[in-house]
Amino acid sequence: MAFFITLASRDTAGCWTLGEKTKARLAGPHGPLATHIINLPAASTGEWNLTAEQIIEHFQVSSSNEEGIPLLVWDSGEPDACPMRVLRVCGVSREFDTELLVQTEVLEPAGDGFRSTGRRVNEALRMLGGRITPKAKWVWAAPKMSIGSTVIGL
Repeated sequence: MAFFITLASRDTAGCWTLGEKTKARLAGPHGPLATHIINLPAASTGEWNLTAEQIIEHFQVSSSNEEGIPLLVWDSGEPDACPMRVLRVCGVSREFDTELLVQTEVLEPAGDGFRSTGRRVNEALRMLGGRITPKAKWVWAAPKMSIGSTVIGL
């Protein structure tokens, strides 16, 4: 499993042509998730929500319309699996850990690119690092409760 940022273009039929993928490290003490969580207001309940665009901003990716628009994609690493377009990452951060949900859209092959299927997949993950542990390593960990994933759509 890995997250990537790619510059993608979309044709008139709605198919995405993905450019070269660059690994996007969401974990770590200086990653977009830890940075956002540490900066939550003190009165916050610990609930948060980041769109893919907000996460991409953290990596300071810039492009012109000719190059395409930056997309955050999740690649499962399976040889026959298509990448999934990340829509948002939301979660709840407690004192020492963070439970999160990655919401993605399933893409399917279409010629030289990929098209949206309208199906959404949610994957539960967890990080070791929370609201009062700014010096944590912010590494991935298994969720406390394995509930699998959900596919919603046609």
